[in-house]
Amino acid sequence: VVWPCAWPARRLEEFTHADIVQRGGTVGTPMITSVLFREGHPFAVLPLDVDPAEPGATVAAEIAAAGVATQVRRSRIARLGEVLPGYESLLISDERLETGLGASVVRLQESDFASACEAVPASEITTRVDALRNRAGIDCDEESLRVATRSTVALEALVESHSLTAGTLNCHCAGIRYSPSVAHAPCLALGES
Repeated sequence: VVWPCAWPARRLEEFTHADIVQRGGTVGTPMITSVLFREGHPFAVLPLDVDPAEPGATVAAEIAAAGVATQVRRSRIARLGEVLPGYESLLISDERLETGLGASVVRLQESDFASACEAVPASEITTRVDALRNRAGIDCDEESLRVATRSTVALEALVESHSLTAGTLNCHCAGIRYSPSVAHAPCLALGES
């Protein structure tokens, strides 16, 4: 965020060339933004009429937007399973995510999820089922809850091991919902993650 704010007036003989660059919106701003542009860094320039005594909301909003943009550029987005038939219009290509947003796309296989499910220890499932029952009113049989909870822990493990910040999961694909090792649609895992 570049803000060519108005600085208090100074006597001309005390105003150096360095002051022109550092405190002069018409000189310093183009110099700084030129470098940012050439190096491919996105930036926003705030208007001169923002009150330097109380920049508050205007500056905070721009800084927040810059922070969000940085998070998006650093994000790692997982794709697990192919798009469901009928949802193709919602698909954004990997190239667009990577070149347009600067995000990294991590392609995971259905077998990665199945393997993560198989690796969840029974003791972890028991601990998580107990915590879930204490937190919410659950009306399903114990085995179904254990299977669903195992998927939650498996998805969390994939998120952690691949440093993921977002993702898509088609849980109705053959390697997940219809595989012998998973054998259900992991809706609880998606809701919990």
